[in-house]
Amino acid sequence: IKECDWSSDVCSSDLTMATIDVLIPVGGREGRHTHGGPLMVYVLSGVLSLDYEGKPQTDYKAGDVFFVESGKIHEGINKGNVPIKVVASFVVPKGATLTTQAK
Repeated sequence: IKECDWSSDVCSSDLTMATIDVLIPVGGREGRHTHGGPLMVYVLSGVLSLDYEGKPQTDYKAGDVFFVESGKIHEGINKGNVPIKVVASFVVPKGATLTTQAK
């Protein structure tokens, strides 16, 4: 999984916004994890299968947008035959960890 991070402070001194480009190769998966704030994802290419705590697995294709609540365990999986490219945006408390692997 390849990531590229752009971060900046939001109009509040206690929040930071981060936007990350994510690439999941064919057959790849992110690993189960959480985020320290809400997450919004826009799928650029491929089909992302999302395992999301308390919900059935859902597939998102290019052009789809989805939201993940802060602290919810989830994982993006590439079951397709092309790499998945997404843009993920977070708003988290300043200094908070963006991603924490689930145990």
